[in-house]
Amino acid sequence: MTDEAQATAAVDAAGVVTAWSVQAESLLGYAAAEVLGRPAADLLAANEAGRGRTPPHALQHWAGQHWAGQHWAGQHWAGQVAVRHRDGHRLDLWLRAHPVQQAAGRAQWFLVGFPAGSPPIGDPEDARRGGDIREMLDWAVTQTPVNVALLDMDMRHLRLNAAQCRVLGLETEAAGLGLRLTDLISSPGSEAAVARVRQVARTGEPTLWTGFDQAPGESRGHAWEVTLSAVKDPAGRVRGVLAVGLDVTEHHLARERLAVVNEASRRIGSTLDVTRTAEELVEVAVPRLADFAVIDLLDSVLRGDEPASGPVAGTVPLRRLACGSVLDNSPEAVVRPGQVHSFPEHSPPADCLVTGQTVNTRDAGRNMARWEAQDPGRAAVADRYGFHSVMVVPVRARGARLGIAIFVRHQRPEPFEDDDLVLAEEIVARAAVCIDNARRYTREHATALTLQRSLLPRRLPAQAAVPVATRYLPA
Repeated sequence: MTDEAQATAAVDAAGVVTAWSVQAESLLGYAAAEVLGRPAADLLAANEAGRGRTPPHALQHWAGQHWAGQHWAGQHWAGQVAVRHRDGHRLDLWLRAHPVQQAAGRAQWFLVGFPAGSPPIGDPEDARRGGDIREMLDWAVTQTPVNVALLDMDMRHLRLNAAQCRVLGLETEAAGLGLRLTDLISSPGSEAAVARVRQVARTGEPTLWTGFDQAPGESRGHAWEVTLSAVKDPAGRVRGVLAVGLDVTEHHLARERLAVVNEASRRIGSTLDVTRTAEELVEVAVPRLADFAVIDLLDSVLRGDEPASGPVAGTVPLRRLACGSVLDNSPEAVVRPGQVHSFPEHSPPADCLVTGQTVNTRDAGRNMARWEAQDPGRAAVADRYGFHSVMVVPVRARGARLGIAIFVRHQRPEPFEDDDLVLAEEIVARAAVCIDNARRYTREHATALTLQRSLLPRRLPAQAAVPVATRYLPA
Protein backbone atom coordinates (compact mmCIF):
# COMPACT_ATOMS: atom_id res chain seq x y z
CA MET A 1 0.00 0.00 0.00
CA THR A 2 1.29 3.47 -0.80
CA ASP A 3 1.73 6.18 1.82
CA GLU A 4 -1.09 8.16 0.17
CA ALA A 5 -3.54 5.38 1.04
CA GLN A 6 -2.61 5.29 4.73
CA ALA A 7 -4.93 7.02 7.17
CA THR A 8 -3.34 9.19 9.87
CA ALA A 9 -4.70 10.74 13.05
CA ALA A 10 -3.52 12.04 16.43
CA VAL A 11 -4.81 11.21 19.91
CA ASP A 12 -3.82 13.00 23.10
CA ALA A 13 -2.99 11.40 26.43
CA ALA A 14 -6.67 11.50 27.40
CA GLY A 15 -7.60 9.46 24.34
CA VAL A 16 -9.25 12.35 22.50
CA VAL A 17 -8.82 12.72 18.75
CA THR A 18 -6.85 15.89 18.02
CA ALA A 19 -6.05 15.44 14.31
CA TRP A 20 -7.79 13.66 11.42
CA SER A 21 -6.43 13.30 7.86
CA VAL A 22 -8.21 13.24 4.51
CA GLN A 23 -7.11 9.61 4.13
CA ALA A 24 -8.72 8.77 7.50
CA GLU A 25 -11.97 10.37 6.31
CA SER A 26 -11.81 8.31 3.11
CA LEU A 27 -11.08 5.07 4.97
CA LEU A 28 -13.64 5.33 7.81
CA GLY A 29 -16.21 7.71 6.28
CA TYR A 30 -16.10 10.26 9.10
CA ALA A 31 -15.41 13.91 8.33
CA ALA A 32 -12.91 15.68 10.55
CA ALA A 33 -15.68 17.76 12.22
CA GLU A 34 -17.42 14.55 13.33
CA VAL A 35 -14.34 13.11 15.03
CA LEU A 36 -12.16 15.90 16.38
CA GLY A 37 -12.59 16.38 20.12
CA ARG A 38 -14.29 13.01 20.59
CA PRO A 39 -12.82 10.00 22.42
CA ALA A 40 -10.99 7.70 20.03
CA ALA A 41 -12.68 4.72 21.70
CA ASP A 42 -16.01 5.84 20.17
CA LEU A 43 -14.70 4.60 16.86
CA LEU A 44 -14.13 1.05 18.09
CA ALA A 45 -16.39 -1.74 16.87
CA ALA A 46 -19.09 -2.95 19.28
CA ASN A 47 -17.00 -5.81 20.65
CA GLU A 48 -14.04 -3.48 21.34
CA ALA A 49 -15.99 -0.58 22.90
CA GLY A 50 -17.09 -0.37 26.50
CA ARG A 51 -13.89 -1.80 27.97
CA GLY A 52 -13.18 1.46 29.79
CA ARG A 53 -12.19 4.84 28.41
CA THR A 54 -10.11 6.50 31.11
CA PRO A 55 -6.76 7.79 29.87
CA PRO A 56 -4.63 6.20 28.72
CA HIS A 57 -6.89 3.14 28.52
CA ALA A 58 -8.98 4.56 25.67
CA LEU A 59 -5.94 4.36 23.47
CA GLN A 60 -5.11 0.95 24.90
CA HIS A 61 -8.52 -0.35 23.87
CA TRP A 62 -8.09 1.28 20.47
CA ALA A 63 -4.99 -0.82 20.09
CA GLY A 64 -6.52 -3.83 21.79
CA GLN A 65 -3.67 -4.33 24.28
CA HIS A 66 -2.38 -2.84 27.57
CA TRP A 67 0.93 -1.30 26.66
CA ALA A 68 0.84 2.25 28.10
CA GLY A 69 3.81 2.26 30.41
CA GLN A 70 6.49 1.06 28.02
CA HIS A 71 5.30 3.14 25.07
CA TRP A 72 5.13 6.41 26.98
CA ALA A 73 8.81 5.76 27.48
CA GLY A 74 9.26 6.27 23.73
CA GLN A 75 8.40 2.92 22.13
CA HIS A 76 5.80 2.52 19.42
CA TRP A 77 3.03 -0.05 19.24
CA ALA A 78 1.63 -1.95 16.27
CA GLY A 79 -1.26 -4.39 15.96
CA GLN A 80 -4.70 -5.11 14.57
CA VAL A 81 -7.91 -3.44 15.83
CA ALA A 82 -11.57 -3.50 14.80
CA VAL A 83 -13.27 -0.15 14.17
CA ARG A 84 -16.74 0.92 13.07
CA HIS A 85 -17.17 2.57 9.67
CA ARG A 86 -19.56 5.50 9.49
CA ASP A 87 -22.08 3.33 7.62
CA GLY A 88 -22.02 0.82 10.49
CA HIS A 89 -19.95 -2.06 9.09
CA ARG A 90 -16.94 -3.42 10.92
CA LEU A 91 -13.49 -2.73 9.49
CA ASP A 92 -10.29 -4.46 10.61
CA LEU A 93 -7.28 -2.16 10.59
CA TRP A 94 -3.58 -2.46 11.05
CA LEU A 95 -2.60 0.31 13.43
CA ARG A 96 0.80 1.77 14.30
CA ALA A 97 0.97 4.18 17.22
CA HIS A 98 4.03 6.40 17.66
CA PRO A 99 4.44 8.44 20.88
CA VAL A 100 5.24 12.11 20.23
CA GLN A 101 5.60 15.11 22.49
CA GLN A 102 4.17 18.59 21.91
CA ALA A 103 6.15 21.78 22.48
CA ALA A 104 4.34 22.26 25.80
CA GLY A 105 5.59 18.85 26.91
CA ARG A 106 2.24 17.10 26.65
CA ALA A 107 2.28 13.51 25.35
CA GLN A 108 0.38 12.61 22.20
CA TRP A 109 0.01 9.62 19.89
CA PHE A 110 0.47 9.76 16.13
CA LEU A 111 -1.57 6.94 14.55
CA VAL A 112 -1.16 5.35 11.11
CA GLY A 113 -3.82 2.89 9.96
CA PHE A 114 -4.56 0.81 6.87
CA PRO A 115 -6.86 -2.13 6.04
CA ALA A 116 -5.78 -5.44 7.58
CA GLY A 117 -4.15 -7.85 5.15
CA SER A 118 -2.22 -5.16 3.31
CA PRO A 119 0.66 -4.00 5.50
CA PRO A 120 2.88 -1.41 3.86
CA ILE A 121 6.07 -2.45 2.14
CA GLY A 122 9.10 -1.85 4.24
CA ASP A 123 7.52 -2.69 7.61
CA PRO A 124 8.07 -6.46 7.97
CA GLU A 125 8.24 -6.33 11.76
CA ASP A 126 4.68 -5.06 11.97
CA ALA A 127 3.59 -7.65 9.39
CA ARG A 128 4.93 -10.54 11.45
CA ARG A 129 2.89 -9.52 14.49
CA GLY A 130 -0.51 -9.83 12.88
CA GLY A 131 -2.81 -12.78 12.98
CA ASP A 132 -3.94 -12.22 9.40
CA ILE A 133 -0.37 -12.66 8.15
CA ARG A 134 -0.15 -15.98 9.96
CA GLU A 135 -3.42 -16.95 8.34
CA MET A 136 -2.14 -15.92 4.92
CA LEU A 137 1.01 -17.94 5.51
CA ASP A 138 -1.12 -20.98 6.28
CA TRP A 139 -3.09 -20.40 3.06
CA ALA A 140 0.13 -20.03 1.11
CA VAL A 141 1.52 -23.33 2.40
CA THR A 142 -1.79 -25.08 1.71
CA GLN A 143 -2.18 -23.71 -1.81
CA THR A 144 1.41 -23.75 -3.10
CA PRO A 145 2.04 -26.26 -5.93
CA VAL A 146 5.21 -27.32 -4.12
CA ASN A 147 4.71 -30.41 -1.94
CA VAL A 148 4.94 -29.58 1.77
CA ALA A 149 4.71 -31.92 4.76
CA LEU A 150 5.44 -31.40 8.45
CA LEU A 151 6.44 -34.49 10.42
CA ASP A 152 6.89 -35.13 14.12
CA MET A 153 9.80 -36.93 15.72
CA ASP A 154 8.12 -40.29 15.06
CA MET A 155 7.93 -39.49 11.32
CA ARG A 156 4.14 -39.08 11.47
CA HIS A 157 2.44 -36.38 9.40
CA LEU A 158 1.32 -33.30 11.31
CA ARG A 159 0.47 -31.20 8.25
CA LEU A 160 0.06 -31.94 4.54
CA ASN A 161 -0.67 -29.32 1.92
CA ALA A 162 -3.00 -29.90 -1.02
CA ALA A 163 -0.20 -30.72 -3.47
CA GLN A 164 1.22 -33.41 -1.19
CA CYS A 165 -2.25 -34.87 -0.63
CA ARG A 166 -2.75 -35.20 -4.40
CA VAL A 167 0.56 -37.01 -4.79
CA LEU A 168 -0.26 -39.39 -1.94
CA GLY A 169 -3.74 -40.06 -3.31
CA LEU A 170 -5.46 -38.55 -0.25
CA GLU A 171 -8.84 -36.87 -0.64
CA THR A 172 -8.30 -34.76 2.47
CA GLU A 173 -5.41 -33.80 4.70
CA ALA A 174 -7.08 -35.54 7.64
CA ALA A 175 -6.77 -38.89 5.83
CA GLY A 176 -2.97 -38.73 6.10
CA LEU A 177 -2.47 -37.14 9.51
CA GLY A 178 -0.83 -39.41 12.06
CA LEU A 179 0.47 -41.75 9.35
CA ARG A 180 4.01 -42.23 8.11
CA LEU A 181 4.97 -42.10 4.45
CA THR A 182 5.68 -45.84 4.56
CA ASP A 183 2.09 -46.40 5.76
CA LEU A 184 0.84 -44.82 2.54
CA ILE A 185 3.50 -46.01 0.07
CA SER A 186 5.26 -49.34 0.38
CA SER A 187 8.39 -49.09 -1.74
CA PRO A 188 12.18 -48.88 -1.38
CA GLY A 189 11.96 -45.19 -2.28
CA SER A 190 9.57 -44.33 0.55
CA GLU A 191 11.67 -46.31 3.04
CA ALA A 192 14.80 -44.46 1.94
CA ALA A 193 13.02 -41.11 2.30
CA VAL A 194 11.83 -41.88 5.83
CA ALA A 195 15.33 -43.02 6.80
CA ARG A 196 16.70 -39.66 5.62
CA VAL A 197 14.02 -37.80 7.61
CA ARG A 198 15.05 -39.73 10.74
CA GLN A 199 18.62 -38.64 10.14
CA VAL A 200 17.58 -34.97 10.04
CA ALA A 201 15.48 -35.39 13.20
CA ARG A 202 18.46 -36.97 14.95
CA THR A 203 21.19 -34.57 13.84
CA GLY A 204 19.24 -31.36 13.26
CA GLU A 205 21.20 -30.84 10.04
CA PRO A 206 19.30 -30.08 6.80
CA THR A 207 19.78 -32.34 3.81
CA LEU A 208 18.53 -32.96 0.26
CA TRP A 209 16.96 -36.29 -0.67
CA THR A 210 16.50 -37.31 -4.30
CA GLY A 211 14.62 -40.33 -5.56
CA PHE A 212 12.30 -41.80 -8.19
CA ASP A 213 9.04 -43.37 -7.11
CA GLN A 214 5.39 -43.80 -8.03
CA ALA A 215 2.87 -42.72 -5.44
CA PRO A 216 -0.78 -43.85 -5.23
CA GLY A 217 -1.99 -40.54 -6.63
CA GLU A 218 0.29 -40.72 -9.69
CA SER A 219 -0.29 -42.41 -13.03
CA ARG A 220 3.47 -42.74 -13.58
CA GLY A 221 6.68 -42.55 -11.61
CA HIS A 222 8.15 -39.17 -10.75
CA ALA A 223 11.59 -37.94 -9.76
CA TRP A 224 11.73 -35.83 -6.61
CA GLU A 225 14.14 -33.49 -4.91
CA VAL A 226 13.07 -33.03 -1.29
CA THR A 227 14.64 -30.49 1.05
CA LEU A 228 14.50 -31.76 4.64
CA SER A 229 15.05 -29.26 7.46
CA ALA A 230 14.73 -29.60 11.22
CA VAL A 231 12.05 -27.56 13.00
CA LYS A 232 13.49 -26.32 16.31
CA ASP A 233 11.92 -24.61 19.33
CA PRO A 234 13.42 -21.41 20.84
CA ALA A 235 15.67 -23.56 23.02
CA GLY A 236 17.17 -25.23 19.94
CA ARG A 237 15.55 -28.62 20.45
CA VAL A 238 14.38 -30.43 17.29
CA ARG A 239 10.62 -30.85 17.43
CA GLY A 240 9.94 -32.07 13.91
CA VAL A 241 11.03 -32.05 10.27
CA LEU A 242 9.74 -29.94 7.38
CA ALA A 243 9.80 -31.64 3.96
CA VAL A 244 9.49 -29.50 0.82
CA GLY A 245 9.47 -31.50 -2.41
CA LEU A 246 9.96 -30.45 -6.05
CA ASP A 247 8.96 -32.58 -9.02
CA VAL A 248 12.09 -32.78 -11.21
CA THR A 249 10.88 -35.56 -13.50
CA GLU A 250 11.50 -33.68 -16.74
CA HIS A 251 15.07 -32.84 -15.75
CA HIS A 252 15.60 -36.44 -14.65
CA LEU A 253 14.32 -37.86 -17.94
CA ALA A 254 16.36 -35.35 -19.96
CA ARG A 255 19.52 -36.44 -18.14
CA GLU A 256 18.67 -40.11 -18.75
CA ARG A 257 18.10 -39.51 -22.46
CA LEU A 258 21.38 -37.64 -22.76
CA ALA A 259 23.12 -40.54 -21.01
CA VAL A 260 21.62 -42.98 -23.55
CA VAL A 261 22.87 -40.85 -26.45
CA ASN A 262 26.35 -40.72 -24.92
CA GLU A 263 26.36 -44.48 -24.42
CA ALA A 264 25.22 -45.03 -28.00
CA SER A 265 28.10 -42.88 -29.28
CA ARG A 266 30.54 -44.87 -27.22
CA ARG A 267 29.28 -48.43 -27.78
CA ILE A 268 27.62 -48.67 -31.19
CA GLY A 269 29.94 -49.41 -34.11
CA SER A 270 32.83 -50.96 -32.22
CA THR A 271 33.39 -53.42 -35.09
CA LEU A 272 32.76 -53.59 -38.84
CA ASP A 273 30.25 -56.35 -38.32
CA VAL A 274 26.62 -55.75 -39.24
CA THR A 275 25.15 -58.21 -36.74
CA ARG A 276 27.29 -57.03 -33.86
CA THR A 277 26.36 -53.40 -34.55
CA ALA A 278 22.65 -54.31 -34.46
CA GLU A 279 23.20 -56.14 -31.15
CA GLU A 280 24.93 -53.08 -29.70
CA LEU A 281 21.94 -50.91 -30.61
CA VAL A 282 19.59 -53.29 -28.80
CA GLU A 283 21.89 -53.40 -25.75
CA VAL A 284 21.83 -49.59 -25.51
CA ALA A 285 18.03 -49.37 -25.90
CA VAL A 286 17.04 -52.09 -23.41
CA PRO A 287 16.08 -51.36 -20.67
CA ARG A 288 16.83 -47.63 -20.63
CA LEU A 289 14.46 -46.80 -23.48
CA ALA A 290 12.37 -49.92 -24.15
CA ASP A 291 11.42 -53.23 -22.53
CA PHE A 292 11.84 -55.10 -25.81
CA ALA A 293 13.61 -54.19 -29.05
CA VAL A 294 14.38 -55.85 -32.40
CA ILE A 295 16.44 -54.89 -35.46
CA ASP A 296 15.33 -56.17 -38.88
CA LEU A 297 17.17 -55.39 -42.14
CA LEU A 298 16.05 -56.00 -45.70
CA ASP A 299 17.26 -59.43 -46.68
CA SER A 300 18.17 -58.17 -50.16
CA VAL A 301 20.55 -55.61 -48.62
CA LEU A 302 22.27 -58.27 -46.55
CA ARG A 303 22.70 -60.41 -49.66
CA GLY A 304 24.76 -57.63 -51.20
CA ASP A 305 22.20 -55.66 -53.21
CA GLU A 306 22.25 -51.88 -53.00
CA PRO A 307 19.46 -50.51 -50.80
CA ALA A 308 16.55 -48.74 -52.46
CA SER A 309 16.40 -44.96 -52.10
CA GLY A 310 12.60 -44.79 -52.40
CA PRO A 311 9.67 -46.43 -50.59
CA VAL A 312 9.87 -50.13 -49.85
CA ALA A 313 6.30 -51.23 -50.52
CA GLY A 314 4.54 -54.55 -50.32
CA THR A 315 5.39 -57.60 -48.28
CA VAL A 316 9.18 -57.66 -48.28
CA PRO A 317 11.47 -60.22 -46.61
CA LEU A 318 13.38 -58.98 -43.58
CA ARG A 319 16.14 -60.71 -41.70
CA ARG A 320 16.18 -60.44 -37.92
CA LEU A 321 19.67 -59.38 -36.82
CA ALA A 322 19.16 -58.82 -33.09
CA CYS A 323 16.56 -58.77 -30.34
CA GLY A 324 16.69 -58.03 -26.62
CA SER A 325 14.31 -57.88 -23.67
CA VAL A 326 14.11 -57.16 -19.96
CA LEU A 327 12.79 -60.74 -19.73
CA ASP A 328 15.13 -63.69 -19.95
CA ASN A 329 15.66 -65.13 -23.45
CA SER A 330 13.37 -62.54 -25.09
CA PRO A 331 10.14 -64.60 -24.98
CA GLU A 332 8.29 -61.79 -26.81
CA ALA A 333 10.25 -62.52 -30.02
CA VAL A 334 8.17 -64.44 -32.57
CA VAL A 335 11.16 -64.41 -34.93
CA ARG A 336 14.69 -65.24 -33.78
CA PRO A 337 17.97 -63.68 -34.99
CA GLY A 338 19.04 -65.05 -38.36
CA GLN A 339 15.52 -65.92 -39.48
CA VAL A 340 13.82 -64.30 -42.47
CA HIS A 341 10.23 -63.09 -42.09
CA SER A 342 7.87 -60.35 -43.27
CA PHE A 343 5.18 -58.04 -41.89
CA PRO A 344 1.75 -57.74 -43.46
CA GLU A 345 0.89 -54.67 -45.50
CA HIS A 346 -0.51 -51.70 -43.59
CA SER A 347 1.08 -52.88 -40.35
CA PRO A 348 3.17 -50.23 -38.53
CA PRO A 349 6.48 -51.80 -39.71
CA ALA A 350 5.27 -51.90 -43.32
CA ASP A 351 4.04 -48.31 -43.08
CA CYS A 352 7.43 -47.28 -41.73
CA LEU A 353 9.22 -48.82 -44.74
CA VAL A 354 6.81 -47.12 -47.16
CA THR A 355 6.88 -43.62 -45.64
CA GLY A 356 10.38 -43.63 -44.19
CA GLN A 357 8.90 -42.01 -41.06
CA THR A 358 8.76 -43.22 -37.47
CA VAL A 359 5.45 -44.80 -36.50
CA ASN A 360 4.19 -44.50 -32.94
CA THR A 361 1.26 -46.77 -32.13
CA ARG A 362 -0.35 -44.09 -30.01
CA ASP A 363 -1.10 -42.44 -33.34
CA ALA A 364 -1.71 -45.65 -35.28
CA GLY A 365 -4.29 -47.56 -33.29
CA ARG A 366 -6.33 -48.44 -36.38
CA ASN A 367 -3.27 -49.81 -38.15
CA MET A 368 -2.38 -51.86 -35.09
CA ALA A 369 -5.85 -53.39 -35.07
CA ARG A 370 -5.56 -54.23 -38.75
CA TRP A 371 -2.09 -55.71 -38.16
CA GLU A 372 -3.39 -57.90 -35.35
CA ALA A 373 -6.20 -59.14 -37.60
CA GLN A 374 -3.70 -60.09 -40.33
CA ASP A 375 -1.08 -61.54 -38.01
CA PRO A 376 -2.80 -63.41 -35.12
CA GLY A 377 0.50 -64.96 -33.95
CA ARG A 378 2.10 -61.61 -33.18
CA ALA A 379 -1.22 -60.31 -31.84
CA ALA A 380 -1.35 -63.16 -29.32
CA VAL A 381 2.18 -62.40 -28.11
CA ALA A 382 1.42 -58.68 -27.81
CA ASP A 383 -1.67 -59.49 -25.76
CA ARG A 384 0.12 -62.04 -23.59
CA TYR A 385 2.91 -59.66 -22.58
CA GLY A 386 0.78 -56.53 -22.51
CA PHE A 387 2.35 -54.45 -25.28
CA HIS A 388 0.92 -50.98 -24.82
CA SER A 389 3.32 -48.70 -26.66
CA VAL A 390 5.34 -49.45 -29.80
CA MET A 391 7.68 -47.33 -31.91
CA VAL A 392 8.90 -48.39 -35.34
CA VAL A 393 11.92 -46.38 -36.50
CA PRO A 394 13.39 -46.60 -40.03
CA VAL A 395 17.04 -47.61 -40.34
CA ARG A 396 18.30 -45.19 -43.01
CA ALA A 397 21.76 -44.30 -44.31
CA ARG A 398 22.79 -42.11 -47.24
CA GLY A 399 19.10 -41.60 -48.05
CA ALA A 400 18.46 -45.34 -48.44
CA ARG A 401 16.23 -47.54 -46.31
CA LEU A 402 18.01 -50.52 -44.84
CA GLY A 403 15.33 -51.85 -42.48
CA ILE A 404 13.50 -51.05 -39.25
CA ALA A 405 14.06 -50.94 -35.49
CA ILE A 406 11.10 -51.76 -33.22
CA PHE A 407 10.89 -50.61 -29.59
CA VAL A 408 8.20 -51.91 -27.24
CA ARG A 409 7.06 -51.14 -23.70
CA HIS A 410 5.11 -53.63 -21.65
CA GLN A 411 6.73 -53.52 -18.19
CA ARG A 412 7.06 -49.75 -17.78
CA PRO A 413 3.54 -48.28 -17.50
CA GLU A 414 4.22 -44.94 -19.21
CA PRO A 415 3.89 -44.83 -23.02
CA PHE A 416 6.55 -43.51 -25.35
CA GLU A 417 6.53 -39.71 -25.43
CA ASP A 418 7.71 -37.34 -28.13
CA ASP A 419 11.10 -37.01 -26.45
CA ASP A 420 11.46 -40.80 -26.46
CA LEU A 421 10.74 -40.80 -30.17
CA VAL A 422 13.47 -38.20 -30.77
CA LEU A 423 15.89 -40.27 -28.68
CA ALA A 424 15.06 -43.47 -30.62
CA GLU A 425 15.61 -41.74 -33.95
CA GLU A 426 18.94 -40.35 -32.71
CA ILE A 427 20.45 -43.65 -31.64
CA VAL A 428 19.04 -45.55 -34.65
CA ALA A 429 20.54 -42.92 -36.99
CA ARG A 430 23.94 -43.43 -35.36
CA ALA A 431 23.61 -47.19 -35.66
CA ALA A 432 22.41 -46.96 -39.27
CA VAL A 433 25.61 -45.24 -40.39
CA CYS A 434 27.69 -47.92 -38.64
CA ILE A 435 25.55 -50.72 -40.11
CA ASP A 436 25.86 -49.28 -43.60
CA ASN A 437 29.63 -48.88 -43.22
CA ALA A 438 29.90 -52.48 -42.00
CA ARG A 439 27.67 -53.68 -44.83
CA ARG A 440 29.70 -51.87 -47.46
CA TYR A 441 32.96 -53.10 -45.96
CA THR A 442 31.70 -56.69 -45.96
CA ARG A 443 30.54 -56.41 -49.57
CA GLU A 444 33.75 -54.75 -50.77
CA HIS A 445 35.86 -57.25 -48.84
CA ALA A 446 33.94 -60.11 -50.43
CA THR A 447 34.33 -58.49 -53.86
CA ALA A 448 38.07 -58.13 -53.36
CA LEU A 449 38.41 -61.76 -52.35
CA THR A 450 36.42 -62.83 -55.39
CA LEU A 451 38.64 -60.74 -57.65
CA GLN A 452 41.78 -62.17 -56.10
CA ARG A 453 40.52 -65.69 -56.63
CA SER A 454 39.65 -64.95 -60.24
CA LEU A 455 43.21 -63.80 -60.92
CA LEU A 456 44.74 -66.98 -59.61
CA PRO A 457 45.53 -69.72 -62.23
CA ARG A 458 42.97 -72.47 -62.39
CA ARG A 459 45.77 -75.16 -62.40
CA LEU A 460 49.50 -75.26 -61.79
CA PRO A 461 51.78 -75.09 -64.89
CA ALA A 462 53.78 -78.17 -65.86
CA GLN A 463 57.30 -78.26 -64.44
CA ALA A 464 59.97 -79.49 -66.95
CA ALA A 465 62.55 -79.90 -64.22
CA VAL A 466 60.71 -82.81 -62.71
CA PRO A 467 61.11 -85.34 -65.55
CA VAL A 468 64.69 -84.17 -66.22
CA ALA A 469 65.68 -84.76 -62.62
CA THR A 470 64.00 -88.13 -62.69
CA ARG A 471 66.02 -89.21 -65.75
CA TYR A 472 69.33 -88.72 -64.01
CA LEU A 473 68.46 -90.29 -60.70
CA PRO A 474 70.45 -93.48 -59.97
CA ALA A 475 68.59 -96.63 -60.53
